[in-house]
Amino acid sequence: MVGVYYEEEDYVLIGVVNKNTGNCDINHVMALGKELGYTTPHMYTMTLNEVTRLQVEATGIEGYVVYNTAGNPIKFKTQDWFYHAKLRTTIWGEEYTKNKVAAIIRAYQEDDLDDLWAAQNQPMNTRDLDALTPVVTRIQSWEAKVQEIYDKFQELVAEHGDAQARIIMGRTPRVPEPF
Repeated sequence: MVGVYYEEEDYVLIGVVNKNTGNCDINHVMALGKELGYTTPHMYTMTLNEVTRLQVEATGIEGYVVYNTAGNPIKFKTQDWFYHAKLRTTIWGEEYTKNKVAAIIRAYQEDDLDDLWAAQNQPMNTRDLDALTPVVTRIQSWEAKVQEIYDKFQELVAEHGDAQARIIMGRTPRVPEPF
């Protein structure tokens, strides 16, 4: 297990991914961190039972990363962190409020959905109520439609020039309806 404690602000090298294979070797991370003078995480050897107990019992830390026997990193968040995090109450419940959708969109834009997925799957939350998938699916649908319109416009610009392409495109095409 890798533990990064935030007692003070610091840059901590927590991973190095091989772009060709996708592998993240923690031993390489530790060696590279030492070589470059970066702070590296604390390393612990634990059983699966100890890891899951830590997730429930740990307080004052956000979470940790566990490297399984295959060397793959698995990110855990502590229940204490979810309990104190604002997102605990922001995105749960059956009604899609403006704040809930805005929080999901913001997480999507900032590539932070992993925290929301993890929060949604916590025992204290309603795991059976998937608040994320409908919103994320709609966002991806909008992105695809906007990309399609952009690609069509670029084709028209290449063929007819910018001014004529704008005339051909006419008004702004309709975007998918919100929820």
